[in-house]
Amino acid sequence: MSKVRNKMSQMDRAKQFAPFAALKGQDDALNQYRQDKESRIELAEDEAIILNNILIDIKKGDNIIVTYYAGSCYTILAGIVEKVYEHERYFQIGNQIIKFEDIYRIEKRGV
Repeated sequence: MSKVRNKMSQMDRAKQFAPFAALKGQDDALNQYRQDKESRIELAEDEAIILNNILIDIKKGDNIIVTYYAGSCYTILAGIVEKVYEHERYFQIGNQIIKFEDIYRIEKRGV
């Protein structure tokens, strides 16, 4: 004697998988990341003027060290400037694009 099963609706089938969490701890890790974000530092007016004067002088081939805000924290990068986009207000070191507005500190090396 075979047992006849009623076909389950798509909605009921979907409910079976709703509580499944593929990555255990992902929500906790994301919440921790949001809390650990470093705040952007606002430059004083005189610091902003000094930084702007340095940026005006940056050109392709310069060897620099730059501290910049990378979305959640400050990052330090040293390297050779490959391209400068003055009108768009950013430059490139390797594959990294650095917007002028994200720069906290910059210095030329070998000067």
